[in-house]
This record gives sequence, C-alpha cells and structure tokens, in this order.
Amino acid sequence: MKIAIQKLSQSTSAFVDQTQNFMQETRANFKNQEASVGNLEIQMGQIAKQLAEKSTKTLPSDTIPNPREECKAITLRSGKQLQEEKTEVSTEAETTQDSPKAKQQKEAPNSSSEISMEKEKVKPYVPKVPFPQRLKKENVDKQFSKFLEVLALI
Repeated sequence: MKIAIQKLSQSTSAFVDQTQNFMQETRANFKNQEASVGNLEIQMGQIAKQLAEKSTKTLPSDTIPNPREECKAITLRSGKQLQEEKTEVSTEAETTQDSPKAKQQKEAPNSSSEISMEKEKVKPYVPKVPFPQRLKKENVDKQFSKFLEVLALI
C-alpha cells in the first residue's frame, strides 16, 4: 500500500509540474498575442489618419507634374512629328508700309503650303474587324442547316 501511495504521489507531482509548465507557456503565448494585437491597432490607426488626411479631389496615384507646364511636340501614330507653324505678328505700321507686291509675296508661301496640304490628305482610318469569329458563325449556321436537310432526307 505504501508503494501504491508513493507511485500515486509521484504521478500527481509529475502531473502538477506538467500543468504548471503548460500554464507558463500559455501565458507567454497570450502576452505575445497581446503585443501583436497592439501593434496591429497602432498600424490601423496610422492608416486611418493617412486616409483622413488625403484630399478627395486629387487622383489616387502619384503624378509627376511637367516642369515646363506645356507640351510643344506632337507625334502622330505613324511616328511623324508635326512641325510648329511660325506665326508672324504684324503691327498696323508694317501693314500700311507694305506695297501690294510685298503682300503678294507674303501670301505666296501660304498658298504653296495649302497646295502641299491638299497633296498630303490623310487616308481615313479603317479599323479591323474586332471579332472575326462572329463572321464565321454565319457560315457554320449555313452548314448546320444543310446538315439538317441531309438528315431529313434519310
């Protein structure tokens, strides 16, 4: 009986030790989880502040403004670049001093540029069929109707 009591006391003390170790590990894990939840709460607060500070009138992406604030180059789809037309600013004094011959000479380059513009007429853009398989569908329908006719003869 003494032996049984000693074995029972040993097994009970071993069980108590295991339970205490388990409780310590559980407490340590709980503290780690509390710290993680605290960090997540802080991060969520920071994100909420950033969203509240963000202006609703701006685009969501970061854009880089053009430092010159204007665009002067125009490139076509074909790769050609349009040349900037030079406009001449004339004052009233210059127009009164010009003779009719000078006016004709100034108009002559403009008329030649108009003629060259007429020669360079741009062909209209004709897009490709977006879904060519739709056109094939009609052909399949015709073949199916012929198939049904052959079946009807049998």
